[in-house]
Amino acid sequence: MGVDDDTGVEHQVFFAKGAEYDAYVHIRTILQTAKQDVFIIDPYMDSSIFKVLATLSPGHLRVKLLTSKVPADFALEAQKFVKQHSGFTLEPRQTKDFHDRFIILDQAVCYLLGASIKDAGNKGFTVVPLSELSIIKSIIDHANKTWSSANPVV
Repeated sequence: MGVDDDTGVEHQVFFAKGAEYDAYVHIRTILQTAKQDVFIIDPYMDSSIFKVLATLSPGHLRVKLLTSKVPADFALEAQKFVKQHSGFTLEPRQTKDFHDRFIILDQAVCYLLGASIKDAGNKGFTVVPLSELSIIKSIIDHANKTWSSANPVV
């Protein structure tokens, strides 16, 4: 396990059951490296994502959220989040086209998560930065294509 010199984020991290705080901090650190946009794909996302996003320095940060299960008040909470955190552009959408969870930063860097962000650390899981450029491109292309046809939540 090493540290990426460009981002300061550790490579290929395993979190044992009960490491909820460490997992949260790691995911937050990954998200904080974004310069322009964050694209989170997590089929089981809930409103806890807003707590993580609130720790970011928005500037003019575009955040796209792609999930399959949308809690009842998710759209309302998203609207209130953007109202209070005006430096964000937040776009949640719904689709059932993904099983795995990904964090894509600035349309160039991609992480694979073995658990939903809301459940990170409840059970053992890994966070793996992807390095194979053809795989990263395929994921980003598929994510963007899926995004364009997904149902807006807000």
